[in-house]
Amino acid sequence: MPQKLVGEDVAEISDSGAPLPERDIQILKGLKSSEIGELIANTVINDISTIVFVDSRKEAELLSLRVKDILIKKGREDLVEKVSPYRSGYTPEERREIEFKIMTKNVLAVISTSALEMGIDIGEIESCILVGYPGTLAQLWQRFGRAGRRNKKAYNILIPKRNALDQYFVKNPEEIFCRQMEEPVINPLNRYILKKHIPVMAFELPIKISEMSETEKEVARELYREKKLKFANNKLYASKQEPFSIRSAGDSYSIVESITGKIVGDISEDIMIYETYPGAVYLHNGEKYVVENISQEDKAVYVVKSDVSYITEPLKESFIEIVNIEDSKTVGKIQIFKGKVNVRTTVVGYSMRDIEKEEKLKDEVFSEDRYLTREFETVAFWWTVPAEWEEEIIQRNMRHNARLLSHFIKEKGRLYTGDFVYGDVVSEKLLNLRIDGDIDHLLYVIKATQSLSTKLNDKEKEFFKEYIRRIKEKENSF
Repeated sequence: MPQKLVGEDVAEISDSGAPLPERDIQILKGLKSSEIGELIANTVINDISTIVFVDSRKEAELLSLRVKDILIKKGREDLVEKVSPYRSGYTPEERREIEFKIMTKNVLAVISTSALEMGIDIGEIESCILVGYPGTLAQLWQRFGRAGRRNKKAYNILIPKRNALDQYFVKNPEEIFCRQMEEPVINPLNRYILKKHIPVMAFELPIKISEMSETEKEVARELYREKKLKFANNKLYASKQEPFSIRSAGDSYSIVESITGKIVGDISEDIMIYETYPGAVYLHNGEKYVVENISQEDKAVYVVKSDVSYITEPLKESFIEIVNIEDSKTVGKIQIFKGKVNVRTTVVGYSMRDIEKEEKLKDEVFSEDRYLTREFETVAFWWTVPAEWEEEIIQRNMRHNARLLSHFIKEKGRLYTGDFVYGDVVSEKLLNLRIDGDIDHLLYVIKATQSLSTKLNDKEKEFFKEYIRRIKEKENSF
């Protein structure tokens, strides 16, 4: 990888001379969100400085609110300010303030996205909690390494999610310690990235043509034709470039409080329609704001502070259209393709969920003239499988969902009615459904469980309906 990056031979340094603290590493499986909140709240109560890594901006904000709420219920309002989220989208002043509070232990639990993974001094952290496996062992150990500096014992906890990769490490925990670290995947000759980087390089220091690869020269010719580069004395020059994000492809929008005009934070264009559509609840540093409107002219999202007790999630429709096929090959019975595609995603409304109970309240669907759409062209990789494979996958998936429904009904039947009178018959019908695929068995099950379904809470009813939908729709049930 280093050779790819710098274009020259390098010497590998694989051993670290830095002192390694003693580590206590635990994997805690099956924790509910409320239990994760309890765990973090207890670290604050016990004066243990902790960094918690989560997958998304919204997850950081929600978990922070949940921990604060638990502290209040425990009668420890005095510790609420010791908990803080941290993510991209905050103003530089907010980020510096949080970082200073972590270093001075005025914040004991910081709940962060990858923004605090490296590069920022956060002082002496005693404990690191990962809510979900971060995707690579390199990231896992980088995050775990944020705790236990200066020869102090480190407490590292991994809380796996339900996805297949997380569950693999639950079943094979030794892999965390024995598996070889992944090699970073980089592509220095990515044409889309080069078109952004070459003008910036040429502004910093004129680029000699002789030092460029063939791909870089091709991109430079495009930039020259677009008048973004100048050529003289076998060197490329550029005037000062407009700043661009290294994390996202779109523009940045300011989050502005409507009444005061205060800039709350910012959000990139590529995620804006999914997080700040009109009516959305935008969470920022422990505060809740409701989005009023988006101004394309001002490049701003206008919000108003609120104390609503719900959060929102977008209702989306996505379509992918193949523009052209650039390459293809056949491997066995599978056809593999690479080419340009057009991706169109539309936010058609949003769901409202209770923050505390995590139950769905209702859906709000926009009129067509209020739809928010993002469309872009990109390069994609896809494959096709034989029709008989598709049918086999559909049948296996239907049988899997019938098995899940059977377990769900047995569990809830015991919980709500003691001895569910139709339990044996329902189990038999769902077994027959898995054997012959006859949908009439499912219709019988629906009728037989009507009395049971009325006793389920809202979240359980959602699960029940989802299992039924998956079995009915078959090919659309993944």
